[in-house]
Amino acid sequence: MRARRHHRERGFSIIELMTAVTISLIMFSVIIELFASNKQAYRLQEGASRLNENARYAVSHLQYFMRLADHWGGIEAPNVNLETVPAVSGTDCSGAAVVSNVGFRGYNGAATRPSALDCIPAANYEPTTDLFFIRYGAEPTSGATDFTRPWPDSGIPPAPGTSTYPIYKAHFNDASSKGIWVATLLGRRASIFERSKFGDLPADMQIDDQTVNQGRGTYYRFQSMLYYVRPCSNPASGSNALLCDAGDDGIPALVRRTLNPDMTFTEQTVVSGVENMQLLYGVDNNADFIADQYETAATIDANADWDKVVTVRVRLIVANTERDTTVNDTKQYFSLDPNEAAWTPPAEARSFRRNQYDFTVQIRNMTRA
Repeated sequence: MRARRHHRERGFSIIELMTAVTISLIMFSVIIELFASNKQAYRLQEGASRLNENARYAVSHLQYFMRLADHWGGIEAPNVNLETVPAVSGTDCSGAAVVSNVGFRGYNGAATRPSALDCIPAANYEPTTDLFFIRYGAEPTSGATDFTRPWPDSGIPPAPGTSTYPIYKAHFNDASSKGIWVATLLGRRASIFERSKFGDLPADMQIDDQTVNQGRGTYYRFQSMLYYVRPCSNPASGSNALLCDAGDDGIPALVRRTLNPDMTFTEQTVVSGVENMQLLYGVDNNADFIADQYETAATIDANADWDKVVTVRVRLIVANTERDTTVNDTKQYFSLDPNEAAWTPPAEARSFRRNQYDFTVQIRNMTRA
């Protein structure tokens, strides 16, 4: 019998193995790079969408609330009597800055926040950005008589004409009630007063229940809101829960301080990414409800013309909240005030995409014929 011959068995050589491993590593590197590139592109696209969405929300929010300014139940400001100017709690803004029968009031930006607005901590003010107050009579809600919590719960006061919760005279005899109110007699006049001073109002402004039920008189909650730009979106992420510091996100935000019934303020972030806000104010000099020229807050202060402001021109610079290392934004963004220097993004913020948004709002309660 012939012996069976065994063929010699062979595997991969070391050269073949190294070649296969090298090719595999190259393929994996390409796949990983492609995946990372796609992920980065998606992240930047998502950030760009968020930028546009934040800008749209900021514009629509400001337009909505600016149009509420100077609403006193159909009564024009000259017929709205300011009965009392109460002190505001703690180190907050002075009562005269917060409580007024002028529905809109702006402040020029500077290196530090205006001295009258000490309700804004110095660390929470973005230098050179403008600020403004909106004041009006807001519709009461079911929470309007609960003084253990800020009002309103949502942080967004209801629009005039949307409430079905009337306030009656007996409410102001309740010793636990607080806050600033507006008593309005339709077609006649209105009074802004502190709850504890209700008894000092003229007899006809202590509106009785029958007048309220007949719709000839109303009690509104006096609403005062201060808008400005803060250097960070979330102060709580740093070492101090209330102040912007080095440990925070460093993303500027449009914020609002809302007056509460106990005369304190609640600070709320409106939208992140708003780096700069500038305003000019349209002044009506001949009572035709059309702006004759646009002035800065300082000029209107000097001329005592806030009751003549009928439009507001706003410029917002809104940045993406996602950093883009392919961007180096050294562009100059010019102020609405020709006397102010252009704004250039600081070195640490130049790798963010940003856009400028300009719009004009009519203060419609100032332009009723």
